[in-house]
Amino acid sequence: GPQGKLRALEKWAKNGLKELQSRLGDEVISHISVIGAMAAWQFRDGSAENTKRLILKAFEEGIMLFSCGRGPYRVRFLLPGGVLESSDYQKGLKILERALKKVDISV
Repeated sequence: GPQGKLRALEKWAKNGLKELQSRLGDEVISHISVIGAMAAWQFRDGSAENTKRLILKAFEEGIMLFSCGRGPYRVRFLLPGGVLESSDYQKGLKILERALKKVDISV
């Protein structure tokens, strides 16, 4: 429902990605979409190569992402709805931001 856990996860995901977008720019994160615990966005140009580079870097930094779509590819994550707290999500966003910055520097 409107005050349920999935609605809270959706809000955290959308707000967190939009904050990253505002700090890093629309050219880094765009086309954000969130439904419940599932979030997706486009990294850079949405190419398979750039998307894969980000996913691998994020894994090295400690979070799991996956890709979907096809030209443009999108980055996705599924939040663990039953156990996730806001503080955990904020830690995950910091890891994601670190990965985004590292993969962007290596271009």
